[in-house]
Amino acid sequence: MHFQRRNKKDRFVCSDLIDAITAQKYKLARIIIEGGADINWNVAGVTPLMEACLLPRNNEQKYQLILMLLKYGSDLGLRDNLGLTALHYAYLGGCQKVIKLLQERRRRKALQIVKENMHFKRRNKKDRFVCSDLIDAITAQKYKLARIIIEGGADINWNVAGVTPLMEACLLPRNKRREISVDFNVAEVWK
Repeated sequence: MHFQRRNKKDRFVCSDLIDAITAQKYKLARIIIEGGADINWNVAGVTPLMEACLLPRNNEQKYQLILMLLKYGSDLGLRDNLGLTALHYAYLGGCQKVIKLLQERRRRKALQIVKENMHFKRRNKKDRFVCSDLIDAITAQKYKLARIIIEGGADINWNVAGVTPLMEACLLPRNKRREISVDFNVAEVWK
């Protein structure tokens, strides 16, 4: 019975946290987080980190809130009811600073997993996840972000699932497609 009560309490505390984030009450959100709220609790399909990624762009308080959520252990791998992660929400929010932060945290975690499991065949594991980020950017139709990822040196030829960015771009509706040119392992995405 105690376990059920604790979970019910956590659900309401996390709901309050999401409400504070949505209302942009950063001090209240900080107090709730520091008070020990379960920041990975999924309320109505979204986590507090996902909700924070949708706040207005280029807001320093938003960035600090996201840093705090990550510091207190917010899980980047959690998905909402549609299968989207916090990184997808960051793409939708459009804040480049947050996108770069989440990509870097995701890469670090992936590299840590690779180091812990060295029995996997090594081929630049970082590139696999960067290419996945590129596919996510193309899927979200964030072409400026795709250009940044490509110029950053992403391996544009493959990802973990064996899907290439070009394959993903071909799945977009005809009026949303952009040309992708691959020349000597360099690609450009333009309008």
